Amino acid sequence: MATILKHWREAATLIIAAKSKNIANRYSYEILMLKRSGKSKFMPSWSVFPGGVAEDADFSPEWVGLFSSLDNDIWPKTFAHFANVGQGPPMFSRQRDEHYSKIPSEVAFRICAIRETFEECGILLTRSSNDNKKKTLTESTNIAKNYGKIGNITISDFEIWREKVDKDATQFIKMCQEFNMVPDIWSLTEWSNWLTPVNMVNKDRRASGTDKGSKRRYDTAFFLCLLDTVPDAMHDDKETVHLQWFPPDELIKSHLESKVKLAPPQIYEICRFLNFKDMEELNEFCLTRINKRVTRNFPVPAICDDGMFILYPDYSDLKALDCLNNDLADKLGNLLNRCTSRKINTNFPDLFPALNQEILESKFSPEDIKMYKSLQQLPDMVDEHYNEYNIYKVIECVMMYIKWANKLIADNKPWQLKKKEEDLQFLKCLIHVVMETLRVNGIILQPIVPNLTDQLLGRLGIPSNERMVKNIHFGSKEISERRLGESDGVLYPKIVTSNKPS
Repeated sequence: MATILKHWREAATLIIAAKSKNIANRYSYEILMLKRSGKSKFMPSWSVFPGGVAEDADFSPEWVGLFSSLDNDIWPKTFAHFANVGQGPPMFSRQRDEHYSKIPSEVAFRICAIRETFEECGILLTRSSNDNKKKTLTESTNIAKNYGKIGNITISDFEIWREKVDKDATQFIKMCQEFNMVPDIWSLTEWSNWLTPVNMVNKDRRASGTDKGSKRRYDTAFFLCLLDTVPDAMHDDKETVHLQWFPPDELIKSHLESKVKLAPPQIYEICRFLNFKDMEELNEFCLTRINKRVTRNFPVPAICDDGMFILYPDYSDLKALDCLNNDLADKLGNLLNRCTSRKINTNFPDLFPALNQEILESKFSPEDIKMYKSLQQLPDMVDEHYNEYNIYKVIECVMMYIKWANKLIADNKPWQLKKKEEDLQFLKCLIHVVMETLRVNGIILQPIVPNLTDQLLGRLGIPSNERMVKNIHFGSKEISERRLGESDGVLYPKIVTSNKPS
């Protein structure tokens, strides 16, 4: 067998993004999702991309003859391309039996993704063997579009062959031979690779209350295909029971509202698309990846008494500790401690001091004044990021201002300003600007870190009924001369471990 290993099976899935005609969408394209049958043994009722397990037929030596019959040198170039771009993840690079090694695994898994897509939703990505306009994967500089092409066969033949291929994967190559066409492997971008964690399988079995839960694990290649129009498609009413096209932001929103059930790989991959609003931008990104390989993603679930969380790709304890200690403890926590400390606020302890506009204009640098005024637009900036579910961009915006406020403290040395009578008004203005920065960003961060921001805003003396976005009036008189709240200790203590981070 070409694709069955001891602990998992190999599979391929295809993310299809098609240009949308709905100008009201934030994104110029939509992504195809299929809802699996509730009777499925694996991921019942979940929404997935089309795809499935690879079959021996996808690695058949017969494909060599079909591709070699093309009336140009595209097949030798394609074969050479995969030999030259470097070693991919194990599912692409592992040694197979000689019979299944006649075509590159990169081609075989693309064939699998195209075949499964045809079976599950009726989208046939093929090109005529006589199509001289095909471009190879190595000619990225000459490719105007990287879009896929829909095969052209009659409706009656289409339904007959879809049924045949669904029952027997070997019929796919026979169909291609019959209609003198080849799978459009050149339009599929190598997008990612996911391996099912062991914990997820065990959790599924425990949830069933028996030992009959799914034992299935898959090493799955994810490919992306772009289409210049939304094609006709229909679920197979067997493995899948519903088909729908979504803009990426609406898909994530539907998941958060429990209207669509998505697995971690789907959530992760769809969030990647949030970075590309325009189809052409996404296409350009695909073209830049022609000579690059993906790495295997192996998420690690952590089962807790009250739930489960998942460590996604690129996670490491070292990075997590550095982020928590550097951003939360050092930058945010220390900033609050500095501006509320009685060691600095000796002359106006426990007070949220007033803003002196005259002092601000005369004592602060032009760059700091510009930064101060730009903070007034921060709520609108992050509102767009929240609406698009780009949480990391919200955090980036917030940390930019927190870093700026920390720099204000370092540059102006409030511990020295408190010593001179003539500098006290400047000190009060400086403390006000820093506290306002913390207040505004504390309100913005509430959906992300509610407990931490509750402590932060409480220390600044901001009551719960004044923590809405509508309450953000930077430099407003309502905030001036307010008493601070009680201190609950260190906002975020550093995490110290004697163990070496993994």
